[in-house]
Amino acid sequence: MEATADSLYSGLLVALVGALGAVLGAAATVALQSRSVVQQDSRHRAQRQRDLLIAMHAEILAGVGASRHQLTPEERAYALANDNPFATPDDNDFVFAGTQGDLSILPEPVIHSVVQYYRRAAQSNAMTRDLRDVQFREQSVEERRKFVALLLGVVGQQRRIGHKALDEIESYGDGLGLDLAAKRIAFEAADAAPAMNASDDGNDRADHDASSNRQEI
Repeated sequence: MEATADSLYSGLLVALVGALGAVLGAAATVALQSRSVVQQDSRHRAQRQRDLLIAMHAEILAGVGASRHQLTPEERAYALANDNPFATPDDNDFVFAGTQGDLSILPEPVIHSVVQYYRRAAQSNAMTRDLRDVQFREQSVEERRKFVALLLGVVGQQRRIGHKALDEIESYGDGLGLDLAAKRIAFEAADAAPAMNASDDGNDRADHDASSNRQEI
């Protein structure tokens, strides 16, 4: 009887050890799988953040470039002198719109200036749409010009904040191996080229007119 009891006890102990080993093995497998999923999610989020910064840098850069043309002395004077100003809002900020469900994807060092930039962009777009409003048209010329001056001021703020956002995105991107500053330099050079060509054409016309006048004299 004692031998039988010992045998049963030993068998039970072996079974318990085996069951415990199976449980621990399953737990280890689940832990490894969970760790793998977390690592994959982390890599996916890092890649998404990287792609988002590149796209957002391009979007803000385009907006800042557009505001440069709107704020030239010639364009500003024309807008303020126009009794019936007309403009089209730039509602193409689809990159930022895609992040509004999860702004936490943006890195902390850039999120403040980025949100400020797009807030100013939304404000300038809303004011631009107001230019077509009947109530705006019913205002006096003085009031309309005052509103346009205010709109240009908002665009100027948007441009300044945009430069700050670009600086911060480029600084953060350096740590990710992204040379976004080079993209900015190339964009600004290409954006300035048409203005330089227009200036050269104007100088050529002026030189031609002066030459013609000398010949006539």
